[in-house]
Amino acid sequence: MECIKCGASNAPLKKSCYRCGAILPGYTTNNVTGEYGFRNPDGTFTKEPKLKTNIDKVYLTKSEEPAEARIIVPQPIGYLRHDPTGYSLAVYKPIPRFHALMLRWCFGVKYIKI
Repeated sequence: MECIKCGASNAPLKKSCYRCGAILPGYTTNNVTGEYGFRNPDGTFTKEPKLKTNIDKVYLTKSEEPAEARIIVPQPIGYLRHDPTGYSLAVYKPIPRFHALMLRWCFGVKYIKI
């Protein structure tokens, strides 16, 4: 797991970053119960991630125009494609060449940039 604060690479079961001490959010196994789930940025462990929108504030106006709220959805930069099954998975962060090579060699998953 990569730290979202400092970018350090940590072991998959770590709860906090070894370099800066920040909580590592993401899908992992709970060290206490052994269940698989999502560790939220606040340190809580749930089956599904807590949904977070990109809307910071909502303003109420007295005008008669309808209010508009926009949610920013990130666009994928590439795909991981499994050739035997045809299954593909969107990728939102760059994957280093070595990781792409290991994914291809170990799992038969090809990294395709858009």
